[in-house]
Amino acid sequence: MHPSSSLTPRVLCVALQSRGLLTLRFDPSKNALSSITILDTNTKAGFKPGWLHLRGNKLDSMSREEFSVNDTSGGLFSFSVRSAYNHGSQPTEYGLDLINSVSSNGQGGVFVDVSRDGHSLTAANIDGSTVSIHPLSHNGTIGQATYIYHYSLTTPGPGAGDSQTQSNPHEAFFEPSGQFMFSPDRGADLLRVIDTRTYMYLVSEIDNTVHVFALDGLVNDVKKQERHEPQLKTTFKQLISTVGLAANRTAPANDLLASEVAISNDGRFCYVSNRDTTTLSLDNIAMFSVHPDPSSQTEPGHLVYLGHNSTYGKIPKHFNLSNDHENRYLAVGNEVSQSLVILERDHQSGFLSGVKDNISFGKLDIGQNLGPTAVVWG
Repeated sequence: MHPSSSLTPRVLCVALQSRGLLTLRFDPSKNALSSITILDTNTKAGFKPGWLHLRGNKLDSMSREEFSVNDTSGGLFSFSVRSAYNHGSQPTEYGLDLINSVSSNGQGGVFVDVSRDGHSLTAANIDGSTVSIHPLSHNGTIGQATYIYHYSLTTPGPGAGDSQTQSNPHEAFFEPSGQFMFSPDRGADLLRVIDTRTYMYLVSEIDNTVHVFALDGLVNDVKKQERHEPQLKTTFKQLISTVGLAANRTAPANDLLASEVAISNDGRFCYVSNRDTTTLSLDNIAMFSVHPDPSSQTEPGHLVYLGHNSTYGKIPKHFNLSNDHENRYLAVGNEVSQSLVILERDHQSGFLSGVKDNISFGKLDIGQNLGPTAVVWG
């Protein structure tokens, strides 16, 4: 359901490491501290669910480890979304029913994506240094991996400690034409490409920057195009810091860690979450305006820094813009403070205003073994 009114109740799903998959109801018409209720808790998503991907009435989840007694890999889980609404289009029932599950073929599951035609699923395992590709059936069943990419790192990167001592594929996603798959490798400092202009925004976690690339040669529409010799041209356009105006790349000390990136539906604003591991002070989300490709050096860059907004919690690993046309809300999961915070967004200015509501799942979790790792709007 895509709400048409700013006061229409909405549904969210949260991957909470300590409990499983939580389905929440958010009612903007109610006061803070009373607008969020838990509708359902599903414990069939494996040990430490780490990512969520919603596709119509299907939800894919990925766990970080211990898929089964005999398999220490993470797991991939497919669910059908069960929902019921009253005559006022308000959710009266909402839950998840497991369709099937398979191994993700590596530990540390962090990301799932589905091709535009809905026939293939990719899974990235950050600790297992693998990316796997799985077939998807029409009923949502995930098949066994048809191919597994094993990555290695010959020389450690500059990151502090063990942050860059092995290959760490952080995502594996399809570009719009479906011809290529991209996998940013945190450990190797590489963007791996696996066989109308589209922009790509790559967040560098350790130096806290956004790299902007223009992708030429891709067909960015839903129609299948016959391309006998597909070509991809990737052009670097801009490097901009997530930590402040005119800031430079941070040293690879593994202290400040940028994480999630999202673009508003109208393409006018970009958001990036920042995590400060050196203090328990509140973290923030950096905001940028998005501009057409500048034709001269005197024009502003593709991304222009606007400011920061508090996440009202600690370690915002993931956030998600609401799926209405204007992206009226932003939901952020703060992993260490174990909270979900919903912020209102001004679609004209792009700025985030105060807290609409929040819910706590527990006490501070410094070890990051219990808190929310992903959130999606239903």
